[in-house]
Amino acid sequence: MPFNGPMRELHGDENHREESVYCTQCGSIFVRNQIARSCPACTLAERQEKIIEQIDRLDRDLDTIDGGV
Repeated sequence: MPFNGPMRELHGDENHREESVYCTQCGSIFVRNQIARSCPACTLAERQEKIIEQIDRLDRDLDTIDGGV
């Protein structure tokens, strides 16, 4: 599942240093400063998916090791 979908700017401060951004992928609203960044909720979900995949691989490896004993 792809994360960090397109974003839409809601409003910024008077100096345009910070802006509220709406992530159209997950619906989160977060503040983004001058440095462009991905949606934190989507980033965490993506990392969680990777961790779960790693755990599944380790579990399969453990089953292989246990099956050979």
